[in-house]
Amino acid sequence: MYRKRLTTALLLTTTLAVAFAPAASAHRPDPVQRQLDLLVERDGVPGALAFDGRTTRTAGVADRQTGRAMVGSDGRFRVASNTKAFTAAAVMRLVADGRIGLDHRAGSYVPQLAGHSVTVRQLLKQTSGLPEYTPMVDWSRPGTSEDQLALALAQPPVFGPGEDWGYSNTNYLVLGLVIDKVSGVGFRAYVEREILRPLRLRDTYWPAPGELALRGPHARNYGVDPADPGAGRVDVTDLPGHEFGASGGLVSTPRDLNAFWDGLFGGRLLPGWAVRLMTGDTTDIGGRDVCLSRREPVRLRGRFRPAQLRRCLLGPRRRSAGEFGRRRPVRRRPGHRDRLHHHVDGRGRGPAPPPRSGGRGPLRPGPLSDRRTTGRGAPTT
Repeated sequence: MYRKRLTTALLLTTTLAVAFAPAASAHRPDPVQRQLDLLVERDGVPGALAFDGRTTRTAGVADRQTGRAMVGSDGRFRVASNTKAFTAAAVMRLVADGRIGLDHRAGSYVPQLAGHSVTVRQLLKQTSGLPEYTPMVDWSRPGTSEDQLALALAQPPVFGPGEDWGYSNTNYLVLGLVIDKVSGVGFRAYVEREILRPLRLRDTYWPAPGELALRGPHARNYGVDPADPGAGRVDVTDLPGHEFGASGGLVSTPRDLNAFWDGLFGGRLLPGWAVRLMTGDTTDIGGRDVCLSRREPVRLRGRFRPAQLRRCLLGPRRRSAGEFGRRRPVRRRPGHRDRLHHHVDGRGRGPAPPPRSGGRGPLRPGPLSDRRTTGRGAPTT
């Protein structure tokens, strides 16, 4: 059973999700509750909450003016940049379906980036060099993702694609546009269809255009208003969440966030190799990818070299059952005396059938009964 995760909502300027260690025994102080109390008493956070899947711990208040008690695990809040994890999972769903290649240029999907060498992988890994767009947006006026991207592209790049690492909301703004193009339904509808509904995240939603207030129970949020940063710390509960888009627009609850992480790491959204790429495809500062040439399986006539797949996706540890499917015995095909072709994917289907006559391209994935659980085929690069 995968580990439970605890979502901690800090009602200041951010929301944190942290791993939860089992509570101390009854005769010892609760370390989680103690940390929540310190956030309020020492750091000045109005209210804080921790939820481990069973127990909800709170400190402080939900509203400074009224002194209203802190909300529970069903309290809504803007998850801010935690939205990026949902967007990344949606992109990897399209990769698993063979509809996007990680090393495809983003300009293939987003006309505004035509002529740029930025790839989908670089957007996901924050190594594109695209400048940050948020300081240039007039948040008091509605705008489109294309308008926001135009503001960023009017500035010089921070560095060349793949040459360094730099956090930029623009990367996930572009990924939202990529999902729009490839899915044909828009990134909001695609995330709802592929992530929110399968995991039954009923309290997670994208704000509608012009919607400022939060739906359902929630605490007030205090911080710096992006439309008026000179006002200092103010009540920023009501914000144009729709404008934050694929990089920070979702509203959720601690309970739903726990369910999302459990679903992602538990294999309910993506095949194992896709989750491994999300958590293990690292980049050294300076642009050198660790195991870049082998991190994704290398295609050989539409199949993969199993030794490279195991070495780079699994590393030195032993392979766990069901993570990438069972490995079946390798069979030799007539006419290929010493060349072994072995197919390993999220379904454990064993050796792949021979390629189509005269074809060197990737094999088309077959149908699945539950594509959200097992994934289709293998990644395209």
